[in-house]
Amino acid sequence: MNAERGMVLLLSLFVVVILSTLAFSAAQQTQLTSMRIRHDMDVGLARLAAQRAVIAQMLDLERLPDKSFTPQGDAGLYRVEAFTAPSIWARASTWQTGRCRPAARVLERSAAPACTIVELLRFRNTPEYRAFRVTARGVGVRIETTAFVQAYTVLSP
Repeated sequence: MNAERGMVLLLSLFVVVILSTLAFSAAQQTQLTSMRIRHDMDVGLARLAAQRAVIAQMLDLERLPDKSFTPQGDAGLYRVEAFTAPSIWARASTWQTGRCRPAARVLERSAAPACTIVELLRFRNTPEYRAFRVTARGVGVRIETTAFVQAYTVLSP
């Protein structure tokens, strides 16, 4: 009789360990899913901020005179002199030093305003031809979460 009671106790302990392991696993899975959803929402917010900044900047391109674009990129307006000019990605310090154009409107939960860099690309010698590359960096809820969006456009007279 004592051997049967010992076996029932051992079996009960085994069932408790298995149920505890399942409960712990379910709780951990829920936590990981929650973290992934928060991360996806953060990246989505950063992407939305960058997209809105690109659209706003592209709507404003007609009002920017050619004289305001310089090779040094004053106020985030760059003039690309030749095909061999370094790209925005080669000038990584541009984003850190604040030499970009901050977005006029900031998304509510974004940690920082979106920032744009506008490059005047001119591959034809005609003065009416104005081609632009607009690059925007959006920031999510956390300052570490960033997204970049780039668009090209040509304005014709």
